[in-house]
Amino acid sequence: MKVFAKKYGSYIVSALNNSPIFFSVMLAQACLESGYGKSNAAKEKNNFFGVLSDSTTATFNSPADAFTRQVQMFQNANLPYISNGVLTATTPYAQIRAIANSGYYSMTNDETLGGDNVNKGTVWNGYTWNGRIWVGSNFTLQQSADHYYSNLKGFIDDALLVIALGKINSSNVAQASATITTNTSNV
Repeated sequence: MKVFAKKYGSYIVSALNNSPIFFSVMLAQACLESGYGKSNAAKEKNNFFGVLSDSTTATFNSPADAFTRQVQMFQNANLPYISNGVLTATTPYAQIRAIANSGYYSMTNDETLGGDNVNKGTVWNGYTWNGRIWVGSNFTLQQSADHYYSNLKGFIDDALLVIALGKINSSNVAQASATITTNTSNV
């Protein structure tokens, strides 16, 4: 996580400046969803969040664009994040719970729940892994929310240990950047 923060921390700080999203939430999400920046989408398309465009992985011009887009998504009045308390959460844990409860993630379509470790044809909870998705799955929104929260919570724990930053605003943006530099200098 330190390596990721050293490489992308300044982009995250810039995207979060004067937004209600916690630094640790953005860092944790990006690390989880991009495999610490090692996914093909992250390396080839600057896509750290699995964003799709017309059923294909979206391409961003820069990491900055990807992080800015994620922050804007959470602030979009046409999406459920605001009404579910994402912007008013007072802790990173409350914020990720609100993101999860907003329907951000669906277990039904998560290709990583099977992955290379599951043999094609494996049955789990009545669903069959076809090598890409769990066929016949219809996980509830609550199951998906709980699964995402549980996974992301560990990443939040790590993010807060690595770089304990909260929300970024114009009065602390320079200090946030300095904190990232200091905490990742030995990487």
